[in-house]
Amino acid sequence: MHEDQEWVNQVLNGNKQAYAHLIHKYKDRIYALLLRMVRHLGMYVSPTFASYVSSFVSRVSGDLGLKFAAENGFNTAVNQSVSDQGYTLRVKDIVADSARLVITYTLEDASGNPLDDQYLHYFDGSKIYLADKVGNVLSELPEDHELGQGYGDITFVLDEWPKDEDIVVHFDVHEIGVRDPKPVNFALQIPVNIAESKQAATTIPVQNVFTSPQGIRFSFDQVMYAPSATRFEITTSVTDESYERERQLVHEMEGDDADFTMDDSYRFSYRIVNQAGEVIAASERGEVNSGRTLYFSPTYPKGENVKTGTIQWKTAIIPGEPSETLTFILDEIEKEERADFAISIRPDTLLQSPISKTNEETGDTYTIKGLKKGIYPGTNEEIWVMTIEGNLKIWDMPSWILSDGTGKRYEVTPDYTTMTVRHTKEGEILKQDLFIKGMASPPEELSLKLKTYKKRYTNIEWKVPIPSQK
Repeated sequence: MHEDQEWVNQVLNGNKQAYAHLIHKYKDRIYALLLRMVRHLGMYVSPTFASYVSSFVSRVSGDLGLKFAAENGFNTAVNQSVSDQGYTLRVKDIVADSARLVITYTLEDASGNPLDDQYLHYFDGSKIYLADKVGNVLSELPEDHELGQGYGDITFVLDEWPKDEDIVVHFDVHEIGVRDPKPVNFALQIPVNIAESKQAATTIPVQNVFTSPQGIRFSFDQVMYAPSATRFEITTSVTDESYERERQLVHEMEGDDADFTMDDSYRFSYRIVNQAGEVIAASERGEVNSGRTLYFSPTYPKGENVKTGTIQWKTAIIPGEPSETLTFILDEIEKEERADFAISIRPDTLLQSPISKTNEETGDTYTIKGLKKGIYPGTNEEIWVMTIEGNLKIWDMPSWILSDGTGKRYEVTPDYTTMTVRHTKEGEILKQDLFIKGMASPPEELSLKLKTYKKRYTNIEWKVPIPSQK
């Protein structure tokens, strides 16, 4: 976790390479959430604080879904607060319907003025979550966190609404601020009744199924029309044949004891177009891209489904005109493929000149720049460090298998604290150090084998007409 915290600190300080590393390394919502929040820092221009407090509706005028929900009674003016250490957390409004629950708050100083830094912590001991009225947790983490001038918006997404009609928003916050964190003790519980919200939502089954040539099964399950958003629900999984093929390849490459899962081995991109063919919402490989997209949220089921790559996706857009006719288009699949690529290394000659090799399958070029002694961070264990540079066609942080001429394998761990992948016109420029354990001294010959590479598949042409709200 220390390594991860260093990456998080780099993200909070504006390091875009750290952002890219974490968003690709982790599927956990806490990291994805943190990084989406950081992406918004300093980039969101809000109305003045005075106009905000005078009218929630005017503040959310750019989000027609929230505006419509507020104008039709799904906005609750809360104005509850808690103070500590001279700072106040004031929850102003909550909009709740079946597509999302949005909490608007301000952080104020002792004079009641909004702080410049509106960030609330909800990790490392702090929590913001939803529960039912008897305390059962409904959602452990927010889906999104946007910061404006004098306010913050926290968005939750629920897989299912509770059976009863009451939700309690829990704040248990012990730190505020990003660049200059300040200790506080904010404890606040706010009940929200969702009876009218549940009645206002309309869910229409779609049940359109498609299996791609890459062995990924897509099921467009349903569309839900709610006051603040229109939500589409899609389930993806890996076919039995694809799963077994991948499992055998992994065991051949890494041995029978290899840890094999397919839960994060693929992503996809989509467009939503209207009746005129205009793109009104889009994604890019599992992340929100443009248009009216509000969120694109994967849920990874537990148990056996984790191993077999089953993912439930919820994507929501800002509603349009009732007469609008929409079509979902699957644009692209990005999938990890098993690599058949290795670099032969003679450590004695590596000291004189780097070794380069191009992967003919991908066009990626890797250069072994050096091999030297080092110390493993945190343990003072003596190791060897191999430095690699690469010119890649697709953003990736490669992992490797290292063995000597007799087939003996060495434990290889990337140094994530120094690894970078920089986007340029020529491609993605990789710089990577590998920690090598268990190698007393370099043998005469080494083989560095790439585990996987990323490949994008386009021209898929799966289109799903989205039924209109009844």
